[in-house]
This record gives sequence, C-alpha cells and structure tokens, in this order.
Amino acid sequence: MKRIDVHADGPASVDAAWQAYVHVDRWRDWSPHMPPVEADAVVIRPGAEGRWRFGPVTVGRFVITDVDAVARTWNWRVSVLGLTTTGEHRVEVRRSGCRCHMAMDLPPLVGHAYRPVAWWALHRLARSS
Repeated sequence: MKRIDVHADGPASVDAAWQAYVHVDRWRDWSPHMPPVEADAVVIRPGAEGRWRFGPVTVGRFVITDVDAVARTWNWRVSVLGLTTTGEHRVEVRRSGCRCHMAMDLPPLVGHAYRPVAWWALHRLARSS
C-alpha cells in the first residue's frame, strides 16, 4: 500500500466545504463519479455505516471511524471490490477560502490512477457553496 495525499484550494468558506463533506446526501454534488450512497446517518458520525451501489449490486461499504468537527477532520475505513483501506479527510482555512484534503492508503497503481479523480472531486468541494 502507498499513501496518497491530495488537496485542492478554493474560494468556498471552510464551513460550506465542511457541511458538504459531512452530509452524506451531498457527496455526489462534489464527487459525481461516486455511485449512489446509502448510509445509516444523514450527517457522518463515528460508527456510521453505509454502502455504494450500482443498481442492485453493492460495490463498496464504509464505516466512519472518527469525526472531529472542531478540527474539521474525519476518518473512515472502506472496502470496495475486495480492497479494504483507510482514509482521512479535512478542511483547513486558507486566506482566500479553504483547502480540502484527502489521504488514503492504496495499492500503487490504484493510487496513481485515483489521484487525479480525487483532486477533481476536492477541487469541486473547495468551490462548493
């Protein structure tokens, strides 16, 4: 496994980006490549679980392992198509808006392929309102 770290800066307020991060029903607004999500919580919390589906097929499951609303960070464990990994997200204040960050442990080829997709999604998130 190799850790990928991706971030994007944008004009969104830290609060706006954080709200888009923590509301499961808003994930596809900034990350439209993601399949539909079903979760047992509207707002992420430690222990919240969910899954991604393509039609009737579940392709991934996740559990939120930690949320720190003050620091605007959250961690999760995800299993997609047999690959289990962990990741973290955070939102930081920047002079002109915010920085949205994601880190994940992935096999090197998967990480290399996913890095531009992750940046694109974070770029959208950092511009959310």
